[in-house]
Amino acid sequence: MSRIRRWYMRLTNVSIRWGHEPRYVRTLYWLWSRVYDLTIGWDRAFRANAKRLVQSTVGPGDRVLDVGVGTGLLAEYGSPIAADYVGVDISAAMLSRAARKIVAAEMTNVALRFGRADSLPFEDDSFDVVISSFMLPHIARRERTAVLAEMGRVLRPGGRFGLFLARGEIAPLFSTRDELERYLTDAGFVNLTIEDRDDVYRIVTASTPHDRRTTKETSA
Repeated sequence: MSRIRRWYMRLTNVSIRWGHEPRYVRTLYWLWSRVYDLTIGWDRAFRANAKRLVQSTVGPGDRVLDVGVGTGLLAEYGSPIAADYVGVDISAAMLSRAARKIVAAEMTNVALRFGRADSLPFEDDSFDVVISSFMLPHIARRERTAVLAEMGRVLRPGGRFGLFLARGEIAPLFSTRDELERYLTDAGFVNLTIEDRDDVYRIVTASTPHDRRTTKETSA
């Protein structure tokens, strides 16, 4: 299974190698939307770690934002816990798949929005939790800190943040441990933890500072 996971993550790495331009990503996920749930369904560890991310960040009564919601995998685990669950994605095809899943599962507290990770269509401090699964590698490295900061912008002070990823040490278009630490710290997050699991996967959690002004003054 370890070899299969590594092969699959390297294949995923190849599929996003040709660019980070939004039109390319939309085309890629228009194709993937038809088979995405099947491609992750073979590996129980993928779903187990996605669920672990949600359980590590989402609590009862939370308003949650899922950036790069895709077909709604994290929503399956987060919506029964959260008060409100919002998913945003730039792929209309993925949002369509997610919408059908949400209706079929009667996830009445889930709303879907079309939007970009670098300009989220929400006010500051709108959410208690922001999570994301396998979205960050579609962002160019030079832009990852800014995108993470944008995700932090819509997260309330003291809010919880989580990422589910592959390890950049195995699939280079993902982020290494050192890169993630740098990106998240520069984006203003605190209380960072990074957990590697099941050969290839990585779960990252962090939070926004309770007093953003103090953090900005310290950074300056």
